[in-house]
Amino acid sequence: MKLRFCAITVLLLTALTAFSFAEEYQATFIHWNDFHSRNMPWKPGNYNPDGHMAGGYAYLAGLVDSLREVYPKALAVHAGDDFQGTPISSITRGLSQISILNEIKPDFFTVGNHEFDYGLTRLLALQDSAKFDMYAANVRRDKKGPRLFKSLMIPDKFPFKAALIGLTTDDLYTLCLPTNLEGIYVEDPAETARYLIDSLKNEGVEFIVAVTHQGIGEDIKLAQEIPDIDLIIGGHSHTYMSKPRIEGNTYIVQASSSGRYVGEIHLKTDGKTIQDFDFKILEVRPDKLKPSPEVARIVEYYEAQAGKALDEVIGELKTDWSRKGVESNLGNWLTDAMRAYTGADIGIQNNGGIRKDLPAGPIRVRDIWEISPFSNKIITFTVTGKEVQKMLDFQVKRGISLQFSGVTFVADTTKEIARKVRIDGKWVIPWKKYTVATNNYVGEQLEKYLGLSDRDIKNLEILDRDLFLKAVRDQKIINSKVEGRIRIQ
Repeated sequence: MKLRFCAITVLLLTALTAFSFAEEYQATFIHWNDFHSRNMPWKPGNYNPDGHMAGGYAYLAGLVDSLREVYPKALAVHAGDDFQGTPISSITRGLSQISILNEIKPDFFTVGNHEFDYGLTRLLALQDSAKFDMYAANVRRDKKGPRLFKSLMIPDKFPFKAALIGLTTDDLYTLCLPTNLEGIYVEDPAETARYLIDSLKNEGVEFIVAVTHQGIGEDIKLAQEIPDIDLIIGGHSHTYMSKPRIEGNTYIVQASSSGRYVGEIHLKTDGKTIQDFDFKILEVRPDKLKPSPEVARIVEYYEAQAGKALDEVIGELKTDWSRKGVESNLGNWLTDAMRAYTGADIGIQNNGGIRKDLPAGPIRVRDIWEISPFSNKIITFTVTGKEVQKMLDFQVKRGISLQFSGVTFVADTTKEIARKVRIDGKWVIPWKKYTVATNNYVGEQLEKYLGLSDRDIKNLEILDRDLFLKAVRDQKIINSKVEGRIRIQ
C-alpha cells in the first residue's frame, strides 16, 4: 500500500512538473511601425507639455540594441511604412531607409503601402539589397502568380513552435498610385492567413503571430475572423496603445508612429495560447538614450546629401498651418496655389496627401517637402457644372475628404447633397465647362474621390511640391484662414 502511494505521488509530481514546464515558455518581441523616414529627432506637438524631443533612428536603434542585449532571444519586428514622410526618403527613393534598416536588421519586416511609393520595380530592387527579409503573404505578381515577398517565418529563438505571418492591407489599390501597382494582385488578408494557418497546424505549429499593416480596425476584424491567431503586431493606423486590445484569445498591439515609441512584449505560453502578457510602450527620448553610433553615422551621411538647401528659409507664416477640420487653412492655401498656377476654376487636394502641420514662423524648403512628400504631379481636367454638382454630392455622401479652392457649398448631411454651390462666387451653371486642378493621385482615382468616370487628363509635368515652393517664394508672407468654403448643415 505504501509503495502504491509512493508510485502515485511520483506520477503526480511528474505530471505537475511537465505541466509547469509547459507553462514556462517565454517569448519577447520588440516592435515599431510607420516610421515614415523620421530619421532625425523631432518635437511632438501632442502629449508633450515639457516640449521634449523624441524619436530619431539612431536613438530608436540604440534602444533596440539595449533591449536585445538584455533579451538576446527577442524578435525585433517592424510592421511597415518606413518609407516616405521626410525629404531624404524621396530624394533617395527609399535607399536611405534600407541602409539604416540594414544596420538594425529587424528580424521581421512587413511591407506597408508606402513602400510602394516609388514603384514596384524600385521596391523589388531595394529588397534585393536588403540584409533583412520583407514579408507580405497576400501580395502576388498576379492572381495566380508567385508571391512577391516572403509569407512567414518560423523563428528558431523560441523553445516552442511558432510562426510569424506578414500581411499588408488589401486597400493597397486605393492607397497607392495605380501605376505603382501594375501587375500586382492583393489577396484578402484573412483568407491568406487562414490558408497558411491550416498548413502550419498540419506541421504542428500552433502559436501564430500576425505582423500586419492594415490598421487597428482591420486587426480587430482579423482577430474575430481567425481566433487561431494569438498575437497581432500591427501598423498603418498610427494607433498609440498603452495596453493591448484583447479580442477573444488574441492580443493586439501597435506603437503609434514616426519612431516616437517602441513596443516591448513579454509573454508566457504553453505553445498554444498566451498564458500571461506583459506589454510596455517605451518613448524614444534622445535626452535619455545613447544613440547607435553606426546608425547615427548613416543618418548623418544621408542628411548631408540633402545639404543646406532644405533648410533655406523661403517665407514667413503668420498663422499656424493646420490640417484639422472639414475645411483647413492649410488645405485652402494648397488648393489656392494650385488654382493660381494653373488658372483652373477649381483646385482640389486630398486630405491624406497633407502630411504635416506647421507652426507660425519661418517656412523652410524642408517644411514644404514634409507637408507634400509624395512627388505627385499636377494635372487638370474638365467637368460640366452638372458634374460639379455630382462630385460635391458624392463627397458629402461619402464624407468630405478633400479641400477645395474656387468653389463654395453647403454640405447638407441630412439629404446628403451639396447646396448653394458657387464657383468664383457665382452660381454654378449646369452646361458650362469648368477646369479642375489637382494631383495625379486624385486624378487616377476619380471614381473613388469624386464619383466621376475616367476622362481626358492633362499632365502639367510639375510636381505639387515644386508648385508649392514657388508659391511660398512668390508670396513671401502668408496668412491663411478658414473662410467658410465648406459649411456643414
